[in-house]
Amino acid sequence: MLEYDLPQSLIDAVWQKSNTTLMVRELAEFLVVSPNTIRKEIYQGKLRASKRSGTWIIERRDLLQYLENHSNLNME
Repeated sequence: MLEYDLPQSLIDAVWQKSNTTLMVRELAEFLVVSPNTIRKEIYQGKLRASKRSGTWIIERRDLLQYLENHSNLNME
């Protein structure tokens, strides 16, 4: 299982992001992991995502839930 030690400022940046969705590549850059790592999390059911026109799309609320479950932060 991936574990992230992200500063609260990065979590806040996701929350404030004007777009409500991210693509795999964007999320991989944000988390500093490979796109394949993100896809693996999706395939294993750890990160909710949906396919639109053949591209995985992650909703902001699903990303925040994922980060809450896989980070060392207490997100209250």
